[in-house]
Amino acid sequence: RNPSRTGDATNGVYLWGAQVEQRDSVTAYTPTTSQPITNYIPVLQTAASGAARFDHDPVTGESKGLLIEEQRTNLFSYSDDFANAAWIKTRASIDSNVVVAPDGTLTGDKLVENTDNNSHYIYDSITVTAARQTLSVFAKAGERNSIRVYCGTGANSGAAYFNLVTGTVGTVDSYGSGATTASMTDVGNDWYKCSVSAPQSSGTSNFLFYPADGNTSSYTGDGYSGIYIWGAQLEAGAFPTSYIPTSGSQVTRSADAASMTGTNFSDWWRQDEGTVYTDTTNPYIGENYDRTWSASLDGGSTNFIQQYYNLSDSLQTEFRTAGTTQANVGTTASADGTKGAVAYKVNDIAASINGSDINADDVAVIGYMNKFNLCQRDGSTTGVLYHKKFAYYPARLTNAELQALTED
Repeated sequence: RNPSRTGDATNGVYLWGAQVEQRDSVTAYTPTTSQPITNYIPVLQTAASGAARFDHDPVTGESKGLLIEEQRTNLFSYSDDFANAAWIKTRASIDSNVVVAPDGTLTGDKLVENTDNNSHYIYDSITVTAARQTLSVFAKAGERNSIRVYCGTGANSGAAYFNLVTGTVGTVDSYGSGATTASMTDVGNDWYKCSVSAPQSSGTSNFLFYPADGNTSSYTGDGYSGIYIWGAQLEAGAFPTSYIPTSGSQVTRSADAASMTGTNFSDWWRQDEGTVYTDTTNPYIGENYDRTWSASLDGGSTNFIQQYYNLSDSLQTEFRTAGTTQANVGTTASADGTKGAVAYKVNDIAASINGSDINADDVAVIGYMNKFNLCQRDGSTTGVLYHKKFAYYPARLTNAELQALTED
């Protein structure tokens, strides 16, 4: 219709909620009063202690499910304040709070090179124990397109280059005993979480971040170019966990715990037969014996059914009664997500993983259970797991039904 016409001072339309955005797709309405509002999406979310953490892919928005993590400590005292004196600058400087960080606040710093023909970096000296340590940082390309992350110094350490334009891991270096591993995760708004895990010797080591040009960190600087960084974390372990902010001291995040006892459990759990379905993701599969769930007698080792990822990349379900293993069924899992269904009944155990052929055991006694846990049985949570779906059927489903449940 022609929008230009003679009006009659009576007819019209109703309007509400006008919004203009500088982006290629519409987002939820953000009301304003007299000033414009900047709404940075996606934003790294936090949860209060005791609250369930339901995580999402920051790029696609797809739900990853309930996040369960083990206890970790960020050994850096100033995780996002790189101008602090705890961070030593070598042929480099920090411009503070110049870019929007992954959490949506203006707290991202710029790591700026000087004009020397050499490497340019910042580091913090931390005392660690002899174990694998993981160093991570959120980074974004500036005038330089890469970052080098160096986990430790001395006989045991490791480093890796990360291309902040293509989102790919470059050269990975191992020094001393044990292999270095590196991972890179897109967290949205051109930020990436870059992580390096390497074995360490006991003592004080330096943990470093360099602006880089491709796979080169030693070059002639121009005095103004660099990269953006935020959210550094050093933690004992073979893989990174979710960010733990610090502002003056080290901070420990307790292990996540999710359990049911009493009638909250007995109202739905059948002692004589049943079927459990799970859709889980273990991003660091093969690093630990990571339980997905367990039903047990008081969390002990006498009677239990526990499902776990083992070091051989399989998803297994173990049945134990009166201290004796009755069955252990399962098969190969996937780091991208695993659908598992296990059915139990006296002398009739079966499991299917991602639609696989049935793995069964026809000699098994099922013990009495009074407690249910996600990701633990005896109070210890290990690894990082996402629970996208958990379902319980108060019947021993057929083998064909187990396979149908777990097919893609």
